[in-house]
Amino acid sequence: MTAMIKALPFLWQGLLVTLQISAIVVVIALVLGVLFGLPALKLEGHYLALATFALALAVPQILKYKWLEGLTGGVQGRSVAW
Repeated sequence: MTAMIKALPFLWQGLLVTLQISAIVVVIALVLGVLFGLPALKLEGHYLALATFALALAVPQILKYKWLEGLTGGVQGRSVAW
């Protein structure tokens, strides 16, 4: 029990870092969603389907860029050691 109490500050610090990173990721996803979504609102039918398909094809290619691959881990993603 004493070890758990001593570990609480470290666990709390890890939780705060996780929440901060999560908030940053949510803001980035929101901005990217709005940048693609607002113009897509004007589309309908086949044009909306093509825009969605184009985004689905473009995202893996964007993640393969060398300047982004170190940050995102490429198409396979990034593993986090706990």
